[in-house]
Amino acid sequence: MQEILLITKKDLAVEFRSRESLILIFVLSLVLTFSFRAIFSEELDIGKENEYYLSGMLWLTLLFTSLFFSSRSFLKEKENDCISALLLYPVEGGMIYLGKMLSTFFLVCLTLFSTFLWFLIFFEPDVHYLLTSLPLFILGSFSFAVLATFISALSARSGSREIIFIILMVPFILYTVVVPSVRATSKIFQGSNLGSVLSELLIVLGSGIAFFFLSYLLFDLAVRNG
Repeated sequence: MQEILLITKKDLAVEFRSRESLILIFVLSLVLTFSFRAIFSEELDIGKENEYYLSGMLWLTLLFTSLFFSSRSFLKEKENDCISALLLYPVEGGMIYLGKMLSTFFLVCLTLFSTFLWFLIFFEPDVHYLLTSLPLFILGSFSFAVLATFISALSARSGSREIIFIILMVPFILYTVVVPSVRATSKIFQGSNLGSVLSELLIVLGSGIAFFFLSYLLFDLAVRNG
């Protein structure tokens, strides 16, 4: 456990020192949310049967903002010639994966906070809707972090940088997490509770668990022998 936390702390220390990802999170989520608000003007207010589109905008803002920094989880190690040294760390590959995944999950949660903030400012939804949907967003963020960390490692080892990351990441996360989450969030925005979106919650939870175990088990083989 200590080794996992050391890797997580190291990654977060780098991010907070450079502030590059932190600035990107707040600026990009602001730009996307403001763009949605400007394009659709007053036509997409909650309460006018537009909940599905609003929840889609919320999830797409979270998805695309997260994509920009999560792809660099291992690519930064490669650019600084640190990836080989990291893989020589005297722990099994799964521990390295967990440390990286936790730091990515923290940044995705920070993205979620930023997205909620701008969404509240520009669309003025009932705060109760966002709080009710929060467990769904946390599950989705976990699934994203789990898959993003693994694919980022594959991208770094293959030398294809962000291209392979985006090609592999978007279809997986879109159909297993984003689509059911958008359906569930729109129902919550219409006044439903979490119990009424249990099927969507189970899909997102099941996807996250499946991604986690596959990534943990395959990480050492894929990265050390990649």
